[in-house]
Amino acid sequence: MPTLNLRKHRIPAAGEATFTREVIFQQFGLSINDFIPVANVTERGQVITALNTATPPAGPTAERPIAFARADAPGLHRMEYTYDGVVFIPFDGVMRFPTRDAADAFGTANAGMLTTDDRCVAGGQNLRWSIDRWVPLWPAVRVFRSGLHSSGSPFRTNGGTFRLNWDAEAEDPADFHSAGLNPDRLTVPPGMGGVYAFDGKTRVEDNGADECLFFLDKNGVKVDSTETALQGGYYKRGLIAGEIRLNPNDWVAFCVNKPGDPANLTPAQSVFGMRWVRP
Repeated sequence: MPTLNLRKHRIPAAGEATFTREVIFQQFGLSINDFIPVANVTERGQVITALNTATPPAGPTAERPIAFARADAPGLHRMEYTYDGVVFIPFDGVMRFPTRDAADAFGTANAGMLTTDDRCVAGGQNLRWSIDRWVPLWPAVRVFRSGLHSSGSPFRTNGGTFRLNWDAEAEDPADFHSAGLNPDRLTVPPGMGGVYAFDGKTRVEDNGADECLFFLDKNGVKVDSTETALQGGYYKRGLIAGEIRLNPNDWVAFCVNKPGDPANLTPAQSVFGMRWVRP
């Protein structure tokens, strides 16, 4: 039986003199782990089949992966390797998929291969692996209000604090917001905790001279450092902005404190959003 040298190439074992020169060179050559140049995926598959059916078999294994240089791959991603002839991993570590569904299917089937913060590009979107799923590399959400917040709104109390509710999304690929369930909240999905930059604005239409307060609510508790105040005038334009650390399942809401009579909030001036900036 052949043995392996220090570089794990097959060579005749001590005392073996029966191998022909052809057999020695064939086994030695098949055991060299150099890059195999191929034109495309089709030729790559043909090479895998030929290696698997060689004598002795020389197909890819966990102990001896096979590396390819594939000419039809994107320029920086032509070098790839495989342990099983089915999954091919680019040397830069960034997987590429035609759609998000294809990326999710790969993650489900190969979760043991992936670690937190592995990257992929799916359908042109940059994603990272977080625990057990692909999530946007830079999660972001922006919502707005398509109609007035009137005194009849169930998310509104007279002469007190109420949370603005949102019925439309300008950007929400990771599903921070639901227009049907708790529409006043932006909730951090699993695997997307970190520091978020937030901002929001609205405009109160009010005949009175009462002071209006605008602030962020986190998990039902006012974040005092985010408060801004405006007093007097028919239009009061409220702005909030800053950074806040949020864990998965934490939620935030944009709040207005308006003493006295009810007032409308101008829909064209009511938007709220946040984006992930760092772990």
